[in-house]
Amino acid sequence: GYTKRPLRMRSVDAIMTMMPPDHLVLSPSFALFLHDLVKQRKLRLPLKTISGWGEPGYSCPEFRRQIESLWSEVSQGPVKVYDIYGLMESGAVACEGPDQTGLYVFADRFLVEVVDPKTGRPCPPGQIGELVITTLEAEALPLIRYRTGDVTALQDGPSGDGRTALRLNGILGRTGEAIETGGKTLYPGQVRDALASIPQAPTNFRVLQGAGDCLRLILQGDGAPSDLDKAVGKRLGVAVAITWKAATDLPRYLHRGLFVFDGTNDDR
Repeated sequence: GYTKRPLRMRSVDAIMTMMPPDHLVLSPSFALFLHDLVKQRKLRLPLKTISGWGEPGYSCPEFRRQIESLWSEVSQGPVKVYDIYGLMESGAVACEGPDQTGLYVFADRFLVEVVDPKTGRPCPPGQIGELVITTLEAEALPLIRYRTGDVTALQDGPSGDGRTALRLNGILGRTGEAIETGGKTLYPGQVRDALASIPQAPTNFRVLQGAGDCLRLILQGDGAPSDLDKAVGKRLGVAVAITWKAATDLPRYLHRGLFVFDGTNDDR
């Protein structure tokens, strides 16, 4: 990422100044990276909305507010962020509406379920599980009860603007990214949201799986503030231990971020 950064800066100079965007479609990780470049160039964009997919973030309330706040600082007016969910195998499956209260499923194209990842049994609305989809229109590549590996929950009841269409909560992560600690199961979306709720917390992080009774976080920074572990732990309901790394040792992801790693292998 570091050797190509000057080229990306030149791209920002050329594209953002010649064709200032009203709307951006990009992943949450790239939204953070691109914001830093735009801020360095002291640009003021006519940006109104940001949307995208690829990793947990845009449906996480605190992280969404963080992205909206950051981009509103470099835009000519307030910026709204909307989540989209889709797969390479199926295309777009759901997206948020103006009320930002959940992902509306394209029910004319997909039958969706949320099941327990271990038993395969359906989960009631509000219970976190694995998203399973069945395509209703695809002919070349039909999917029947396709286990996506993505973790979410069904929403029950009308949305904020009165709509009754089927909705999903935001994607919290992948089933393989489950973090078992302190008797709880957490996912990277929840960790990202907890960090975003604390003004001093960095946005670049990693989580180590299988690392004992506490949540082991690796954060980019110089070690301050000292009570950040308690603040994050209170938000997540588990004990937290933090290790700090310099930017060169913890590079920022530019597209889809991989935040959960095997904590039983210290070398890795």
